[in-house]
Amino acid sequence: MISTPFLRLTALLTVSLFTSSLLAVAASAQSSGDFSGQYRFKTMWRGDGECLESNGAASAYQGGNAFMDTCQDVSGQLWSIEDAGNGHYRLKTMSQGSGNCLESNGAASDYHGGNAFMDTCKDVSGQLWSIEDAGNGHYRLKTMSQGSGECLEGNSPIERADIMGGSAYMDACQNVSGQFWHLVQEGGVTGGGTDSIIGGGNDSSTDDGTEGEAGVETMTIDGTVVKTGHIQVTLEWDNPAESVVDLDLYVADPAGAEVSYLQRNVPSGGELDVDARVDCQNTENTVENIIWQSAADGTPPPAGTYSVRVNHYGCGSDTAEVPYIVTLRRDGQVVGQPWTGTSTYGVFGETYTFTAN
Repeated sequence: MISTPFLRLTALLTVSLFTSSLLAVAASAQSSGDFSGQYRFKTMWRGDGECLESNGAASAYQGGNAFMDTCQDVSGQLWSIEDAGNGHYRLKTMSQGSGNCLESNGAASDYHGGNAFMDTCKDVSGQLWSIEDAGNGHYRLKTMSQGSGECLEGNSPIERADIMGGSAYMDACQNVSGQFWHLVQEGGVTGGGTDSIIGGGNDSSTDDGTEGEAGVETMTIDGTVVKTGHIQVTLEWDNPAESVVDLDLYVADPAGAEVSYLQRNVPSGGELDVDARVDCQNTENTVENIIWQSAADGTPPPAGTYSVRVNHYGCGSDTAEVPYIVTLRRDGQVVGQPWTGTSTYGVFGETYTFTAN
């Protein structure tokens, strides 16, 4: 478990092999990627298991609005992104056909309760979407009508029915995980020209000298067996009393490919080894572990700057602030002092970086 005296923010870490510092989240830039094919739209908040689904405007379900639902084999979740010129796109689904487009709405509008909805494709600014790179494989979705200050938010019909009826809607752009979209192409390629998705101080660890499958070295951290690696980043947190908290670890390589529960493996060799509390299971495990192993020929992971983030996924109504500790290791040995902080529900905190030479 994490001991309170070590819950302090480390401003700067400098060591012989890795250098780390705190960076602000980078500003977004508009994407000009090739969005050919069909995509599923997922948000960081709802995770890999929920997808944006279109709806018939006259449907009684969710008032005919677009909404997040369990990802499944339905045509309403298969989106095409059609170039409309001048950096804008029209968003269509297989179920609604080529003649209907996703349209944004003002949150205060009486029409469709202010939510996003499918309507006949026409020359209106609410159907002209910009897809702006938010970094680390995520995008913000904006329309010409609502301007650069409003973003599409995924929402949840089950958990947030009290907000805009739980349907997707436009809201002021802010640092909330419901506005960070992951565009996953059918066939396993992330949109916007990124790489293919291959796969789905104090040290509280005990190195038991164990070798795992295929001779991989492992160690035990707070009761959880994890792999070691040339690069190893481990997240630990304490669960508040009478609640279930799920924190998620994100580590991006120098090329920007980010390992997390959304993308468990990246081409550079990064791997999400341990994902705690999948689907908000109330388990004792509160450790997540991401590693980069050296290649079979001894080639180390890519040199350059890696970034580390922590997100409070939330489980049900639990929105408690949770202290955490992130430890960087090289071949099982701690490098410098751990990073510590407090994670707030739905908001990414500090971005920590380190450099592999």
